[in-house]
Amino acid sequence: MNKPSTELFKYWLQHGQTNSKTGKWMMFYSKHEIDLKWQKLVFLFEQKQLKGVLSMKVSTQRQLKENNKDCYVVFLYCHNQSEALTKEIGQNILDKTKYFCYDYGSCIYYKDFKNNDKNYTYKLKTTIPNKKPLNKESLLRIKAINDLEDLSAIKEPKYVILDIETNGIGSFRPPLQRPIEIAYRILNKEFKLLYKSISFVKGIKRIDWGDKMKCPYSVKEVNQKGKLLEIIVEKLNRILSKNTYIIGHNIEFDLGCINHHSHIKLKECQTFDTMYRSLNICRLENKVKNDNEENSKTISKEDNTKIENNKKDNIKLPKLLETANYFGIKYTQNKLHTAYYDILITEKCFIAILKYLKEYVSIFEHKGYHQYIKIGSLKYVKMVKAKRINGVVNKVTDDDILKYNEHDLDLYKKGKLKVKTS
Repeated sequence: MNKPSTELFKYWLQHGQTNSKTGKWMMFYSKHEIDLKWQKLVFLFEQKQLKGVLSMKVSTQRQLKENNKDCYVVFLYCHNQSEALTKEIGQNILDKTKYFCYDYGSCIYYKDFKNNDKNYTYKLKTTIPNKKPLNKESLLRIKAINDLEDLSAIKEPKYVILDIETNGIGSFRPPLQRPIEIAYRILNKEFKLLYKSISFVKGIKRIDWGDKMKCPYSVKEVNQKGKLLEIIVEKLNRILSKNTYIIGHNIEFDLGCINHHSHIKLKECQTFDTMYRSLNICRLENKVKNDNEENSKTISKEDNTKIENNKKDNIKLPKLLETANYFGIKYTQNKLHTAYYDILITEKCFIAILKYLKEYVSIFEHKGYHQYIKIGSLKYVKMVKAKRINGVVNKVTDDDILKYNEHDLDLYKKGKLKVKTS
């Protein structure tokens, strides 16, 4: 669909066939919102929700330039009928579009096709109560959404590797900290890079990473270079689908912080958490130093219910660098704790975990009997080799591993997997 704000060849964009002997309702919009409003009107028209409206057209950027105007006008054509029926059509337009424009009035106007002068025939005023005018930031948000990069050219996105950095203020569980940087890489099923994005998030007042760590960014830099969080979320939502996986290390924290502070929520899709998926692979001993002595402490149910059954094993959730170290992934220390560099490490860990699980899980069938297969770390679990039963062995794929969530895979509880083969 062509956008009125970018159309430089036509004076009007039309939807439906216009009859010259019809009247028209007129609506006015600013350049910041015309594209979204026209898109909504077209949708309502196609869904036959604009009763009595025969066709529509909207002025374009070319007409604004040549006629030195600063607002767009939308004409909604309808048959000349009685005053009551005509106003009923106009009221339905108001109700469906929730029309309101402080810059150009809060009314829509009707002109009969016989009326050639500048005066209107009827006028209807919006009934939206106490509507506040759009402030500068709201207008910027509308403009930014209109100007978002078109991501429709991205073919078959499979994985979104995502990480955020926060201001460090607020609770960790539930995740309430405010994002200051968001980065992600979009990969296809062959792990080839399709798109990447790095953005600061403006609107922060303070950053506090504690005494042990210093944030590489200042509040001034983040706010000057940053974008509105809703803009970043809206852009990411354009490529998310039910077939997409969001990958991250402690991804629930990242998604929780984004959704807590953004008015626009991320689309629901599948996730793969490299922290939990590497828990029984790394099997790191959890020790806590006290003032008097060093003793081990298991992870409590309140901290994480997913690993409650691992208390007796006294293992801890691996940090990103601990997972990277286990798989021999190299990194540069002074580049850490920046969102984009962290997703580069996360991406390598994700691919390594998939490869590990594919090597240590065997899927096979024998007369409808589905084997229980033990999986885990080489240090604790003996490798299960693929066996040929009646000459049938099914190769483990990435999707075989991905389609089981933490509970189905049972990786964190008993270290066992029950797989149904076709």
